[in-house]
Amino acid sequence: MMLINGVETDQITAIDRGLQYGDGLFETIAVVDGEPEFWQQHLQRLQQGGERLALSIPDAVLLQQESEQLIAAADANIHRWVLKITVTRGSGGRGYRYSEAQTPTRILSLSPWPYSEQQQSEAVTQGVMLHICNTRLGENPTLAGIKHLNRLEQVLARNEWSDPAIAEGVVMNP
Repeated sequence: MMLINGVETDQITAIDRGLQYGDGLFETIAVVDGEPEFWQQHLQRLQQGGERLALSIPDAVLLQQESEQLIAAADANIHRWVLKITVTRGSGGRGYRYSEAQTPTRILSLSPWPYSEQQQSEAVTQGVMLHICNTRLGENPTLAGIKHLNRLEQVLARNEWSDPAIAEGVVMNP
C-alpha cells in the first residue's frame, strides 16, 4: 500500500523534482508487530537532512498518522514490514534551481519484510556471504549521513553480483 500526499495511489507526476533530479530524502523503517522501530531517530535524521538540503519536511504528527494508517491496513498475519518515507521537493520548475515556495511531495509505502524468519535466524547463527564491491563511494560532506534520493553509486554496487547466496555488498571509499 502507498500514500502520496495522504492519498492512496501509486501515481506521481513526471515533473516531480525527486524524479527529475533526485531532489529529496528518504527513511526506511522496520515495523515489527505494528510498531515502527527507532521512529524518533528516523524522524530526526529526516529533519536534519531537510535542514541540510533546505527542504521542508512534513510535520512529524502527519507522518505518524499516515504511517499508522498504512500499518492499520496491513495484513495482521504478517509481523514484519518495511515502511519507507520519501520526501521530495515537489513538482515544477525546469532546471536545477528550485523555488523557495515549492510544496514538498510525501510518499509513504509499506511492504512485507524481504526475509523470512528462518533466513534471518540462519544469518545470525551461520553468518552471511559478502561481496567486496568495485564501485566506490564519492565523498561529499554536505550529503554524508543523510539518505538523499540519488543512490546511483549504491545501485551500481548492488548490481555487481547476482548470486542469491550473497546477502550484502561491502562498498568502500576511494
